[in-house]
Amino acid sequence: MDIVLACGVNNIPTDDTAATIIFMFKSFVNTIKEHSKKNQHEKPNRVVISSILYAPKYCDPGLYQNQNHLQKVRDVNAWIHSFNESETGEQMNLHKHGVHGDPALGPVVHKYEEWKEPSKFRKLHLTDRVKGKVAADLIQLLENLNRKL
Repeated sequence: MDIVLACGVNNIPTDDTAATIIFMFKSFVNTIKEHSKKNQHEKPNRVVISSILYAPKYCDPGLYQNQNHLQKVRDVNAWIHSFNESETGEQMNLHKHGVHGDPALGPVVHKYEEWKEPSKFRKLHLTDRVKGKVAADLIQLLENLNRKL
């Protein structure tokens, strides 16, 4: 079974470190893999982890330093990218939505109109229009995985 994980976003604005979040991802993935082994799946579960959004709520340049978790998101996303490359070679690049360019490689420049919440520092959820683009990305990812069977 192919599993796409989109989680961890609520851990970003907490005291959890990037290392703690990565540890939780590893634990979750190990549970999924152990399920395949335990149940002797002919084809083991494959996992792709979606990258974390660079939401204005916790990655806006105008936030106070103790509220800006940009480096944490970059660290977690770097691990996610590496994990996905080693597992399936496929990526679910959620982090490229709601922003211009790729914040992993340069500054964060938000497209504020692509976030639901009206208040700049509460923006955490993408608009329905952008979610439609994410759905198209997910379909493409699953098609790519199916070709690799």
